[in-house]
Amino acid sequence: MIHDAQEKKFDIILAKELSRLARNGELSHKVKNLCETKGVYIITLDNAINTLAGNTNMFDLYAWMYEQGSQNTSNRVKKTLRT
Repeated sequence: MIHDAQEKKFDIILAKELSRLARNGELSHKVKNLCETKGVYIITLDNAINTLAGNTNMFDLYAWMYEQGSQNTSNRVKKTLRT
């Protein structure tokens, strides 16, 4: 997706929610910056993010929350498997 966005093969990334893009903070910021520089918009179906309408205020907070949620799930699964 990142490669295709760099080549401007599409205009919009449509995701169910930001968690689909924001499981990794570094990657989510790379996607956000790429979209800003290449004019590709991010729209989430839960209306949390819509860069087409300029709604990006909460992007960093949501990205952090989803990354933490993903990490917590990973830790719980690892602990369960060790048990």
